[in-house]
Amino acid sequence: MGAHAASHARVSALVEGLGMGPWRLAEVEAAGWTRKQIRWAVDNGRLARPSRGLIAPVDVDGDARWVQQCIAALAVAPTGSAVSHSTASRLDGLWLPAGARSWNVRSFRNA
Repeated sequence: MGAHAASHARVSALVEGLGMGPWRLAEVEAAGWTRKQIRWAVDNGRLARPSRGLIAPVDVDGDARWVQQCIAALAVAPTGSAVSHSTASRLDGLWLPAGARSWNVRSFRNA
């Protein structure tokens, strides 16, 4: 098996074990990856770092990519942050009428 096929298989096994991501760095390490392996995979386009401390697969698109972005935003947002309205409905798999928008994730802190 060539290097490309081996790294693809390793990332596929990670997705199978942890879901579509993004994952915290500690989760990827607990799945048997070293920081050196993670850095190599990011540097070579096999994994991405959507935010500090988060790792995500790059072979996703469409709805899966959108879900990853929501999860990444919530993972780095302050405790108590949430998505709501059409974004929450879409994440829960509810039907939305054509043209329904998903809004940006916002966090409000007490002053």
